[in-house]
Amino acid sequence: MVKKLLIGVLLLLMTVSLSACGSATNTSPTAQEPQPKLKVVVSFNAVREFAQAIGKDKVDIQTIIPDGTEPHDFEPKTNDLEALSSAKVFIINGLGMETAWSDKALQAVDNKGLLIVDASKGAIPITNTDPDEIKEHGQFDPHL
Repeated sequence: MVKKLLIGVLLLLMTVSLSACGSATNTSPTAQEPQPKLKVVVSFNAVREFAQAIGKDKVDIQTIIPDGTEPHDFEPKTNDLEALSSAKVFIINGLGMETAWSDKALQAVDNKGLLIVDASKGAIPITNTDPDEIKEHGQFDPHL
């Protein structure tokens, strides 16, 4: 009788132990769902490279100024304004590089939740010495 009881207890323990090896889906409230990517808009590709290096796979980045386009003279299009209106972060070079168009574009989209990051904050600009550069860009070189 003791032998039957011992075998019964062992079978019960084995059944309980092995039932934990199943492939049940984790439905606990602490299981984390993938977070949506942060929508970031950048002025041009040099800024994009920094944003991508920092944000890695947690950001979805859209560049406003296409390759080969002069950032100083750029005029945003409707799809650029749409991107700014739904973005969470807008990163600019700063130092006056995007001033000609960015202020007007930001007023037009009126995105109250948009965080604007000036990448040149805290940078010491290079003083232009060439008269042509001073005429085109001003006293300081806007290329961060």
